[in-house]
Amino acid sequence: MVLAFYYVWFEPNVRWDVALDEPLIGRYSSRNRGVVLKHCEWAKEGGIDGFVVSLWKEERFGGIERVREITEVFEECGLKYTFYIENGDPAERIREVLKVFGDRKNLLRINGKPLIFVYSRITDRMSLKQRAELMGVLDSAYVSLHGFNGLNGFTAGNMHIYIIFRLGVEEAREMCDYAHAFGGLCALPVSPGFNLRKAPERRVPRMDGLTYVKQWRRAINAGADIVLITSFNEWEEGTHIEPSKNFGFRYLVLTRKMAEEFKGRVRPRKITFTPPRFRPNLNLCSITGEDPTPVSLLFYGVARDVKDGRFTGCDVISYDMGEYYDLSLIPRLVEYVQRGGTLLLAGGPYPLYRPYGGEVRPAVERFGIKIGFGPDLKGEWGGRVEVEGKGRSYRYYALGDTRLRTLENPHVVRYILRKEAANLGTVVGERYFGEGRVIFLWKGISNQPYLPEILGEVLR
Repeated sequence: MVLAFYYVWFEPNVRWDVALDEPLIGRYSSRNRGVVLKHCEWAKEGGIDGFVVSLWKEERFGGIERVREITEVFEECGLKYTFYIENGDPAERIREVLKVFGDRKNLLRINGKPLIFVYSRITDRMSLKQRAELMGVLDSAYVSLHGFNGLNGFTAGNMHIYIIFRLGVEEAREMCDYAHAFGGLCALPVSPGFNLRKAPERRVPRMDGLTYVKQWRRAINAGADIVLITSFNEWEEGTHIEPSKNFGFRYLVLTRKMAEEFKGRVRPRKITFTPPRFRPNLNLCSITGEDPTPVSLLFYGVARDVKDGRFTGCDVISYDMGEYYDLSLIPRLVEYVQRGGTLLLAGGPYPLYRPYGGEVRPAVERFGIKIGFGPDLKGEWGGRVEVEGKGRSYRYYALGDTRLRTLENPHVVRYILRKEAANLGTVVGERYFGEGRVIFLWKGISNQPYLPEILGEVLR
C-alpha cells in the first residue's frame, strides 16, 4: 500500500510565502473543490492508494470541519484516505474521527477496521492513563505510532516514521522486523528532498530524483508493508511531489514507477496483540512513576495502586519508578518481601543511586540485589543478540534505554543476554530475600514484543 501525507491548511494568501517552489496550478485554497479533484486525479495517476490527511484541533490548520469538507470530495472521486492525528489527546481524537467519518465508504481500513496514524509530539507526553485509553480504542481502529519505541508494540505493533534521510537499510529492516514480531504493520517514509527556507543548513538536495529512488529501495528491501510519501503537498518543507513549477510532473512519474515495483514485492501482515496471561486470582499491585515502562501499561486496570504503602493483600508488587525511589517506602518494601511477598522491579531497574550515610549506593542493595554494568547495546549488530531462556530464545531489539544492567547474584536465572557465544549476563532473574523474592527485569526487556510472555511466565 502506498499512502501520501496531505495538508489542507492552504489559502491563496496563507503559507505560500515561506515556500521555495509553487504548485503547477498556482497558489490554491485547500477548500477549492476543483483543486481537490485535481489532487485525486494526480494521486491515482501516481499509483497512490490514499492520502493521510493532517488533522489538528485548530480549524485553520485542518480541523474536523475543514477535513470533513475536503474528504467529501475524496469520497466523490473514489480515493481512500485516513488521518494523521497531530495534537490533542490521541484516544479522544480517534474516537472523534470514528464518530464523524466511521461510516464513510472510502475511509482507509485494514481487515475491516480504520488505520489511523498518530504523531510522536502527542505520544511522547502521554500519561499512563492516556496510554491505556489509547490501547482501549484498538477494538475499533488500528493505530500506527510515529517512531521506533517500545510503546508501539503495545498498540497492535503498527509503527511508522514521518521523514528520515539517514536511516540505513539494516536499521529500517530492524524496525520492520520488530513491528512484524508484534503482528503489526511497518510504514517507512520516502521523500524527494527537504528545503526549508528558514533552515537552509538542513537542506537535502533532490539530486534529480536519486534521493527519492534510494528511499524507495530502502523501503522495499526492509520489507515495509506501507510506503508513506512525505509528502504530497508540504510546500513549506519542500518535500512535495505534487506537480510544481520547478519540477513539473517528474516526481509524480517517479512515484508511479516506484509504486509499481513496491506493490509487486510487498506482502500483507495479520495484525494481532496478545496480553500477558497471569495465574487466576493473582492480586497484583503497582507503584508507578511519571515515565512508566510498558510493564505498567500492561498492568493498568489490573493492578492496585499502592503508593500509599498499603501492601496488605498484594501477591506481587510491581515497582516501576525508574531512578526515583521513595525512600519512605523502602523499609516497608523490605519488610513486605522478607515476610514472603514478591517484588517485581519492572523499571529495569535503573542503578537507583541514592545517598546512604554520605555514601552513594544503589537502593536495590537493600533487597540483596547486586547490579552489573554492561555496555550500551545501541548499534551492537556486529552479531545477533538473543534473549535466551530454558527451552526458548528471542531476538533482542536495541531500542529504548539500551544500557545493559544485569543481575550479578541470581538464585534463579530466567533469561540471559547472549551475543554469539558470549554470555552478557542475567537480564531476567530472581533473588530470594527473607521468605520472599525479588524479580529483576532489565528495562531493555520491557521494550520487547515477547514481554507479555515473560511476565506471564515469571508471575505464574
